[in-house]
Amino acid sequence: LFYQLVERGDILLENFRAASADRLGLSPAKLLSCNPRLILCSISGFGRSGPWSDAPGYDFAIQALSGFMSITGPVEGPPCKVGVAVTDVLTGLYAAVAVLACLHARKQSGHGYAIDLALLDCAVAGQVNLAQAYLTSGVQPPRQGNAHLQIVPYQLFATADGWLVLAVGNDGQWQRFCASAGRPDLAADPRFQTNTLRVRNREMLVPLVETLLRTQTTRAWEDCLRAANIPHAPVWEYAELFGHPQASARGLRVTVHDPAGRPVDLVGTPFHIEGTTLPTPSFPPELGQHTEEVLQEWLGLEADALKELRHKGIL
Repeated sequence: LFYQLVERGDILLENFRAASADRLGLSPAKLLSCNPRLILCSISGFGRSGPWSDAPGYDFAIQALSGFMSITGPVEGPPCKVGVAVTDVLTGLYAAVAVLACLHARKQSGHGYAIDLALLDCAVAGQVNLAQAYLTSGVQPPRQGNAHLQIVPYQLFATADGWLVLAVGNDGQWQRFCASAGRPDLAADPRFQTNTLRVRNREMLVPLVETLLRTQTTRAWEDCLRAANIPHAPVWEYAELFGHPQASARGLRVTVHDPAGRPVDLVGTPFHIEGTTLPTPSFPPELGQHTEEVLQEWLGLEADALKELRHKGIL
């Protein structure tokens, strides 16, 4: 049944280690021999080549190996993992891009493709400028906590009642920030007039900004910084995020109904495409919900054949 489905399919995604996939008959050679137009996407911890090709890969371990944890966490503290399974998410996105690219290429070539995708590779690629900076300079980027290695002040600050990200990205913004915050003397200080100088004198400047930010509430700073067009953001929890009009306007929360008709809130799709209407959000299918429907439509199995498969425990 599986190979019959492969013969009629466009895309197959599998998440086994290379040796396990081969043992189960999921090798690229086997599957593409069944369907030469198939787009096969094989996802594993370390890919199908290299000395670790048959090692298991989990997000936490990949974060450790990839360098993610070495650049994440307090300056003087231990390495930290990212708060979400970021390597799993990155790999899923890279998989989608690779599959779509192969589908497009197949229109010209007429044949299928086997994609070999590793969590480790995707985690390294996702570190973009920091990984590249190491390759260029040979210098390991230090952990910066909630600060930026090359821009100051560009970090998390405590306010009188919460937390605020202040992202002063250039010298013009620095001048406006100082003026709006009532500290034009900081803008005039020769130690802080350019970003290069602010980075060099970070240890002198940051405590001054910390003291300043603690003088007002987060909301007061939001009003001040918005009026001066200074990039900033309060630190929200999910209740604040999903309760905000911006989240509603963008459809970040959608309500669907489970098979019993009960409403369930889900995270909405993040993209909007002008000129077309995306499918109405729906409850995720239950395990095996469409198995019989697919076998009937794709393979033409009759009711008696499906009954026999159920009797044998195959379905």
